[in-house]
Amino acid sequence: MKKYLQEFKGFALSRATIGLLIFGLLYPIMMIGIYIPSYAHAGKSIDNITIAVVSEDTVTDNIAADLASQLSMKTMTDLSLDQAIARLDKKKIELIIHFPSDFSETPQVNYYTNATAAAMTRGVVTGLVEQIHSALDAEFGGSAGVGYSPILLSDTGKALQDQMGPMFLVIASYAVGLMLAAILVRMVDENRKKTGRFRSLIYAQILGLIIAFIAPLSGVLIFSAVSSASFMTLFSTWLILGCVTFASLQINFIIIESLGGMGQLLGAGVLLCNLMASGAIVSRPLMLAPFQWLSYVTPLFYAVDAIQRIMFGGVGIGVDIGILMAIIVVLIGCTFGVHALKTRNKKAKVQAQCQEAICGAE
Repeated sequence: MKKYLQEFKGFALSRATIGLLIFGLLYPIMMIGIYIPSYAHAGKSIDNITIAVVSEDTVTDNIAADLASQLSMKTMTDLSLDQAIARLDKKKIELIIHFPSDFSETPQVNYYTNATAAAMTRGVVTGLVEQIHSALDAEFGGSAGVGYSPILLSDTGKALQDQMGPMFLVIASYAVGLMLAAILVRMVDENRKKTGRFRSLIYAQILGLIIAFIAPLSGVLIFSAVSSASFMTLFSTWLILGCVTFASLQINFIIIESLGGMGQLLGAGVLLCNLMASGAIVSRPLMLAPFQWLSYVTPLFYAVDAIQRIMFGGVGIGVDIGILMAIIVVLIGCTFGVHALKTRNKKAKVQAQCQEAICGAE
């Protein structure tokens, strides 16, 4: 029995076990530390969203101007309805308040929102619409009341079914890249004597690229079974998810290669930060400043935006994909640079040790 207890003690006190315990304790802290401040900040940053007030009835020009002056958020009053819808489609504004040309005869206000907006943004805009409409109804509606007409830029049913799909697919792809990086870093180290560090890294990149585009297939196939997306939509989504997985591999390879085991622990925190900067939960105007900065360089932001545009319709997909590919190219360069730097430092360390050994022998 004593032998088994000693063996169990040696197993339980291994570095892997300690690492798992640290990870289990730190992960909830990272979740709370990242999510709670982000959600709290989003609620306080409603003034950062942009609204367009479009008046097509001369009677409502003053109403529109007064409304714009009373709103604390950024308000645009010089756009036509078509121009405002184009901006809403590109997510440059979050809401359109439209007074139609026959408002003086039939009081009816149209509210345009984008169904592909981030989840928290949709909640903020919905609450804002209710407050604005209640104020308009009380001031101008009289006994009849002002008509209320919410209009979603994308199909409502499809939005409700598919709106969170891009986020979960992208997160899953990023997580696969995180695990893949941890394994490939170890494989590079184990095979460096057989093939050399540079060739082993190239082999790891090729293997990672293959796996990066195989891994998303299961998620896309499952998603296709519960959605009405076309083949081209699913094919485009698969390609983008493969890019996300490969980009995640590069990001986490750099972190783990630089920091070792600690890099694997930090990878979970980096994942959460990328999630908050992805635009799937909180739109960029409502993000904390660090996440706003991160959103301009994280591949998750452009992947989520591109997939949402593919699924719901919209312009700017080419820009998202172009930026995503540029980020991947930069990350690959950084991966080889970090690897070369680490190899050079190891060689310098070995040479220094050999020199000390020679001097000691003398």
